[in-house]
Amino acid sequence: MAGLPVYLPGLLFAAIGIAGAALVAFVYRKRWLEAEAAAEKGTKQARVLGSVLSSAPFACLAYHHETARLNRSGNLTAVLGAGTEQATSLEDVSGIFTDQDAQQLIAAEQALRTTGESFILSLRHRDGNRIYEALGIRTKADDGQAVADTIWFRDVSAQQSVLNSAMRETEDLSTILDALQIPIWRRDSDLNLTYCNAAYAAALDTKAENAIAESLELLGQSQGRIGQAIAQRAKESGKQETESHHIVVGGARRLYQVNERPLKDGRLIGYAFDDTTREDLQVELTRHIEAQATVLENLGTAIAILGPDMRLKFFNSAYASLWRIDEAFLNSGPDMSDILDAARDERRMPEYANYPEFKQQRLREFRTMIEPMEELQHLPDGNTLRMVATPHPFGGVLMTFEDVTDRLTLERSYNTLIEVQRETLNNLYEGVAVYGADGRLKLSNPAFARIWNLPPELLSGEPHARQVIDRMHDFFDISAEEWPEVLETMVAQATEAESMSGRSRAGRRIDRGLGAGAASGRGLALYLPGCHGSRSTWSVPCSNGTRPWRPRIA
Repeated sequence: MAGLPVYLPGLLFAAIGIAGAALVAFVYRKRWLEAEAAAEKGTKQARVLGSVLSSAPFACLAYHHETARLNRSGNLTAVLGAGTEQATSLEDVSGIFTDQDAQQLIAAEQALRTTGESFILSLRHRDGNRIYEALGIRTKADDGQAVADTIWFRDVSAQQSVLNSAMRETEDLSTILDALQIPIWRRDSDLNLTYCNAAYAAALDTKAENAIAESLELLGQSQGRIGQAIAQRAKESGKQETESHHIVVGGARRLYQVNERPLKDGRLIGYAFDDTTREDLQVELTRHIEAQATVLENLGTAIAILGPDMRLKFFNSAYASLWRIDEAFLNSGPDMSDILDAARDERRMPEYANYPEFKQQRLREFRTMIEPMEELQHLPDGNTLRMVATPHPFGGVLMTFEDVTDRLTLERSYNTLIEVQRETLNNLYEGVAVYGADGRLKLSNPAFARIWNLPPELLSGEPHARQVIDRMHDFFDISAEEWPEVLETMVAQATEAESMSGRSRAGRRIDRGLGAGAASGRGLALYLPGCHGSRSTWSVPCSNGTRPWRPRIA
C-alpha cells in the first residue's frame, strides 16, 4: 500500500483518458445516428419527390454536370408514349417527333449544355395527332455553378386543339369583320389602337397592320385627337359616345358618324357609319323645302303648316293678310291654341256658342288627323272662307284657306238663273236637248222625251248622244244595215259646234231639227212637231258620196 501513491497519478490519467474516449465515442455515435436518420429522411423525401414527379403530367431528361450523366424521370414513357421505353439519350427520345422538330430539339439541347440558353419548343409527334411542349432550363448552385440542364416534356395536344379552335374562330370573325363595309376598330385601356378591319385601313389608304403599328386614327392626323377624345369620354362615362365628322376617303369628302363603346375589361370598341348619303338627302330635302316655301309664299291662297307639336312652322303672306294677325307673332312659332285665340280677337272666326269646347275639339281633330277635312267658315263680317286641312307627310297639318265669298255669290246667282231657265224649258212646246262637250246629254225638257218616246231613266243618267239617237231608229225609214252610218252622222251633227237644219218624219209626226253650237261648247238640239203628210228628205253624207234618205211614214 505504501507504493500506491506512486501509481495514483497514472491511474487517474488513464481513467480520464478512458472517460474522454467514451465521451468522444458517444458524441460521434450520436452524430452518426443523426446523419443516418437525416440520410434516411432524405431518401424518403427523394422517393416521395420521385413518386410525385412520376405521377406528374410532365416528364424530364436531366443532364448532371458533376456526374456527366443523363437521367430520365420514371414517367417519361407514360408522358411521351411508345418508342421511349429504352431511351437513354435525347436522340432516342427525339425519334418520336417529326424530323424537323427533332433537329430543332437536338440543336436547342446542345445550346443549353454549352451556353445555358433556355428554350421552349412545340414538337409534333410523328402520328400527327399529338403535340408536345419542350422546356429547357439550367439549374445553378448558390455560387452560380451549373448543376443540371433539364428538359421538361408536356403533352399539350388538348390545349393546342382548343387554341387552334379559338384561332380559327378568331380568323373567321376577322374575315367577317373585313367583309363589312363599316370601319371597325379596338382600343386598349390606354386608348391605343390594337385592331382594325379592312374597311378602316381602306379609309386611310393603308394596310391594317400599318394602321395599328402607326396608331393611325380614322379622322386623320388633323382630327386624330378628336377621335381619342371621343374614346376618353366613352371610357369615363361608361356608355357609348357618338360624333359626326367629315373625312376624306378615296379623294372624296365624306361624313362619318364615329362611335366609341366601352367594354367591361377597360378596352373600347369603335365603329363608324358613312352618313354622306343621309347628309346629301337632308341637303336636298332642305333645298326642296326652301323651294316649296318660295312657291307657297307667292301663291294667293293662304297656307299654314303646323308641326307635330301643333306649333306653326310655316305661313305665307296671304295667310297673315287673310287673318290680319301680326307677322311678328306668327314668326314666333305659336301653337294652334294661341293662333285660334288671336284670330278670334280679330273677329276672323265664326261665332261659336261654346268657344272653349270648339277649340279643344279642333285641337283633337288636328292631333289625330288621318284623312283630309274640309269646311266652310262664315265670318262675322259676312265673308266665307273655305278651309282644307290635310295631314302633313312629316307630321302635323297643312292648312289652306280661300275666300270663297264672291264665288258662292256667283254660284247662287247662276243656280237661280239655271232654275229659271229650266222652268222655262220645261214649259216649252218644242223638245229641247243640250249635249255637253263630252257628248253626253246635260239637259232636256219633257217635250223632248215625249216627242221621241224616251224613258225617264235613260235621260236622268246623262246618256251619250249615241245612246239617245240610237233609241230613235224606229222613227226613221232606214234599214238596219244603213243605220250605223246614219247614226254616226246624226251624233256628229248633234254634238258639233256648227248650225244645221232639216226635216224628218218621226212616226206619224213631222219634226223639224235644228242644231246650234252653244256658247259653253255644248250642242243644242231643238225639235218642232209639224203637220201630218208632209214628205221631205235629209241629205246624209255617206262613204260613197251624199245620198238622200226619207223618214218612215206610218
